[in-house]
Amino acid sequence: MKLKKNKIIKRLLLLQQPFYILNLERMSNIKNLEVIKNFIEISSTILTLWISILVYRLQKKENNPRLVIEHKLVDENIIRIEDEFFFKNRFRFEHDKRGDGFPYRRYNDDIYMEDENMKDKYSCIEIENKGNFPATNVNLILYIDLKRTFWKFGDDEADVKSKKVRKYKSEKIKYKINYIPPGKKIRRYIFRYEGQFIEFDVKVRKLKSKELKFIKKYTLIDTVRHEGLKYLSDSKDEREVYGCIRIKED
Repeated sequence: MKLKKNKIIKRLLLLQQPFYILNLERMSNIKNLEVIKNFIEISSTILTLWISILVYRLQKKENNPRLVIEHKLVDENIIRIEDEFFFKNRFRFEHDKRGDGFPYRRYNDDIYMEDENMKDKYSCIEIENKGNFPATNVNLILYIDLKRTFWKFGDDEADVKSKKVRKYKSEKIKYKINYIPPGKKIRRYIFRYEGQFIEFDVKVRKLKSKELKFIKKYTLIDTVRHEGLKYLSDSKDEREVYGCIRIKED
């Protein structure tokens, strides 16, 4: 009888074993579901937070000024006496050199008198606030890269073997503007350009206001070239405009 009882017990245990395994699997599935549920809740919280930050940034951007800067050459015969920016910086760009890499021809020379494009121009920057809110404490850093011609003669001085226009000097200019209302444009003159350089670049190093940073690295906004380059008719014109003429000192 004992043998029979032992066999019956063993069989019952064998029959119950799958149920034990099944229960363990169910418990494991429940734990996995809880992990997944927790993950979804955490992910949802993070996503909601990210969307909130994004919306905040977009709203903040919309509630700030939007500054746009541009360089121009303008035909103006009178510079306002109160424009201290122009009078402070203009001497840095004036020189009497003709030849030796600087244009021999200037805009007001007789040869150009009939051409309206060959009149003196005024280099200026314009900052416009295209946003719906004012800009305060505006800081601007400009670099004006002045260029000249470097050349080599061939058999004689009438034969220019090679020439290159390269930067020889860079002028740094800082400017501060206390207030630019929305929809307004402010102009500041830099210097009078009369063809004294074959070419120059205008680069913005930094443009920011108290509210936002608009330009944080060097950005080329304009390149100005001597107008005489459009009217070259022979090699003599080319040498004089590029300044490929050696000036002998007395």
